[in-house]
Amino acid sequence: MSRNDIRLRRKMMTSRRIERHKDYDSLMSRYQKGSWARRMIKWVIVLIVILLAVYLAFFIL
Repeated sequence: MSRNDIRLRRKMMTSRRIERHKDYDSLMSRYQKGSWARRMIKWVIVLIVILLAVYLAFFIL
């Protein structure tokens, strides 16, 4: 079995995967909640970096 065959077998549609995708709305709502959290974490990190840069610029120099 080649690597490509193994990859294709992993991606095969199983009965469980079919059931999960039948309820597409709940699947997307779970994804949206997770992506919102990731976006908020990114914004908090950016804000901390900007505040740190401003602090260093005014108080160290």
